[in-house]
Amino acid sequence: MEQYRQMTRGSAKKFIGLILRRWYWLVIFAALFAAVFLYLFWYRYGSMYSVTSTFIPVGIDSGQASPSGLGLYGSLVKNGKVLSSTANSLGFVSADNLADSISVDTDLNSATVRISLVWADREQAAQIMSALRANIELAVPYSAGAVAVRWLDTVSAADARPLSASVPYFQIFILGVLAGLFIGAGFSLLLGVSDKRVFILESVDYGGNVSVIGAIARRENPDAPSGRPDKQFFPISLYLNRLMEEHDKKFVMCTSPAGSCGTGDVALNIAKIISSLKKNILIVTLQKDPGTPAPEPELRPVYPGVYEFLLRWNESESEISLVDSVLSLLPLAAEEFNLILFDSPALLENVQCSMLVKNMDSTLLVCQYGKTKYTDVQSAVSLLARAGASHIYCVWNDADKHYSEYYFPIESNAV
Repeated sequence: MEQYRQMTRGSAKKFIGLILRRWYWLVIFAALFAAVFLYLFWYRYGSMYSVTSTFIPVGIDSGQASPSGLGLYGSLVKNGKVLSSTANSLGFVSADNLADSISVDTDLNSATVRISLVWADREQAAQIMSALRANIELAVPYSAGAVAVRWLDTVSAADARPLSASVPYFQIFILGVLAGLFIGAGFSLLLGVSDKRVFILESVDYGGNVSVIGAIARRENPDAPSGRPDKQFFPISLYLNRLMEEHDKKFVMCTSPAGSCGTGDVALNIAKIISSLKKNILIVTLQKDPGTPAPEPELRPVYPGVYEFLLRWNESESEISLVDSVLSLLPLAAEEFNLILFDSPALLENVQCSMLVKNMDSTLLVCQYGKTKYTDVQSAVSLLARAGASHIYCVWNDADKHYSEYYFPIESNAV
C-alpha cells in the first residue's frame, strides 16, 4: 500500500511539474477566457435595454378573466400574424427576432397583461413596443373576444432602461479565469506529455552503463568577462581528476547526443579547474570544416595551464583519416599534458566520431536540460557502447537550479 501511495504521489508530482513548466499557457488562457466571458456577458446584459408595457382587456366577461382567458391575450401578443405585421411596419426587425425578444406575463388578481421587450438599441426598443401595441389593439377585438385594450402606461425612448445583470461582473471575471486555468492546465499537460525533451532527470532511462556525475544549473552569463571557471563545475572536475589519477588515465572524450549542448563550455571549465592543481591540460577540439582542404591544426593557450588544439576535418576526408589524425596526437599529448579532453561534435550528427571512443580512457556525455530528447540519450549511449566505451559519465547542462544541489549516485571505481 505504501509503495502504491509513493507511486501515486510521484505521478501527481510529475503531472503538476508538466503543467507548471508551461505556466504561461495558464496565464494566456485565463486572460483570454476572462476577456471573452466579460465581453459575452456585457454583450448580453450591458448593451441591452428593456422596455415594458401593460394593458387591461376591456369588455370581457368573468370567464375571460380566468387564467385560461388571460392566457389568450398572452398568446395573442406572440401570435405570428401580430409579430409579422409589427415587423413589416418597422422594416428593421424580423418576426423571429421579435419572438425571441418578447416575453409576456399575466396577473389574474389585476387582470393585466405585461409585455417585456429586450433590445440592443434604446430608440428601436421604443419603436418596436409602440408598433406592437398598435397591432395588438387591432387584433384584440377579432381574436380575443374583448372590445378593446386599455394601456396603463406610455412608451418612449426614455422608458427603455439598461438591462441589469443578475450576476456581478466580478463573478463572471472569476468564472472566466477559473475556466481559462482549467483549459490552460489541460493544454499544458497535453504539450508536456507529447514533449520528448528531458525535464525530469530522474525519469531518464539511459539504457546502458551510465553514471550521472552532476548537473550544471542554468547560468545567465556563462561567458563571464573574468574568464574564471564556474564554481558549479568544481565537484565534477575534482571527481574526474581523482578518477584519472587513481587509474593513471589521461584521455577523456567529451561529446553530446545532439548539437548545442555546451560540450566546449563544459570541457573548458573542467580544464580550468584541474589546471589550478598545477597540471597542464589540453583540449582537442574536433571541428567539421566544410572547406577544402582543411587548414593546418594549431595550438593556442586559452587559460593558464590550459591549451586548445583545433583539429578540423572536412566531409571529403574518410573516417579513417580522422581517426589516424587523433591517434597520432595521443603519444605526444600524453608526454606533455596531464589530462587531454577531446571536445567532439554532436555524436548522432557525426557518427564517425564514435570510432574514437575505444582509444579513450573515459567518456563524458554532455546533455542539455530541456533540449536533449529521451530517445537521443538512449541512442547516444547505445552508439558509444557499440563503439567500445566501457563506462559513460553524464553531465546535464543548463538544468533547473534545484538539480545543482542534487545528489547523483556515482560508482567511484568505474572507468
